[in-house]
Amino acid sequence: MPLQSAFLDTMVAVTAAAAEITQMGYNVCIQDADVTWFRNPLWLFAQPSLASVDLMFQLAPRWDAQGVANTGFILARATERTKTFLSSLLHISSLYYWARDDQVIWNSLLRHWTFSQLHWQTLPRRLKIAGANGGGRYMDLHTGNGFDGTARWIDNKTVIVHTVAGDSKVFTS
Repeated sequence: MPLQSAFLDTMVAVTAAAAEITQMGYNVCIQDADVTWFRNPLWLFAQPSLASVDLMFQLAPRWDAQGVANTGFILARATERTKTFLSSLLHISSLYYWARDDQVIWNSLLRHWTFSQLHWQTLPRRLKIAGANGGGRYMDLHTGNGFDGTARWIDNKTVIVHTVAGDSKVFTS
């Protein structure tokens, strides 16, 4: 239990920091410690086609209460909607301990009718953008059988790799 408590304490602190930083007008990237950047993913903030998106999440390929927004990788734009969302999330962050997870609470709040105007999405699977960063494919390769299937997908278009307990998530652009 102490390890889980330390994880949840960290998630509350991360939520508090993200809420405060967005209140100051800065965009925020939140990621798990096991995410590796091959290229800088922050260029997504500058894309005109994504200008109206408040929050972008890594995809969690599940449809239960855990939700599709994976909190292992989050890009948060400092919009008024995001500021309100993160402030509200901070106020209920004690629920992380009840749920024993932050992702359930993030997804529950995302689905709440109060935040129906919040524009959020998972990282795009296919994104065609011209320019220095090129277009790309954002893939979430989640191998539930414990095999690491990432090596064949990592190439010069890979942006980040997220590996958790034998499950691999790869994003390319």
